Amino acid sequence: MIPIAWYLVFTLALVLADLYTGWKASNMKFISRGIRRTIDKVVMYYLAILLAHAFDLIYIADGGLIVSFAVSSVIASTEILSVFENIQRHTGTGLLSAVKKYLNGNLKS
Repeated sequence: MIPIAWYLVFTLALVLADLYTGWKASNMKFISRGIRRTIDKVVMYYLAILLAHAFDLIYIADGGLIVSFAVSSVIASTEILSVFENIQRHTGTGLLSAVKKYLNGNLKS
């Protein structure tokens, strides 16, 4: 298995979670444009991760995954935020606000 395989698997899982929660938040209006956008998003994310991995292989002397990790982390953060926003919109809970409050209180120390 290639070293970035879990980054790719987790990215796909997050995008599918975003698709599902977005569908639920929109009162289950399923349109082909949304599916097309999701497929485009996965392809673009995979390209970004694969290009970052190529950069790591070529330019990082110790074989680390520094750029791959950074790119994957930004993608994951973006998708998790979107999933939380969708859950909050669908359920009416303050999930996203609670997470932000928790992180702000714990990351400042």
